[in-house]
Parts: sequence; structure tokens; C-alpha cells
Amino acid sequence: QAFRLGDRVWGVQFHPEFSSTITAGYVRARADRIREEGHDPAAILADIGAAPLARQVLRRFVRFADTMRQD
Repeated sequence: QAFRLGDRVWGVQFHPEFSSTITAGYVRARADRIREEGHDPAAILADIGAAPLARQVLRRFVRFADTMRQD
């Protein structure tokens, strides 16, 4: 899901800028909290995979948002 506020603010419900490396670092940094929430950080880490299309989707989104800009 995404939203737009005015002609310059866009938001999405996910983090398209996160790579698998960034995501793994985030999980490691929050491992204690993840356990407290009843989840297994090791299982989450094992499930993280590359998302080869993510960067392409992000680039396209940026191009699209730029075309919608009203200067």
C-alpha cells in the first residue's frame, strides 16, 4: 500500500530501501526484543532472502513520483 500527501510526500507500508543485509542487521540488533515478542530471530534470519526486483521497483517508484511532481 502507498499514499500521497500533496505533491511531494509519498509513503509506503514497507521498506523498499532495505536489502537482505540491512534486514539481517536489523534482526540481529533487535534479537532480544524479537524474542520477547515470541519470535525466533534465527528463524527470521534463515528466511531472509535476496529480493532482486526490489531495487528495480524502488527506481521505478522514484521515477514515477518524480513525474507526478508539480513545481
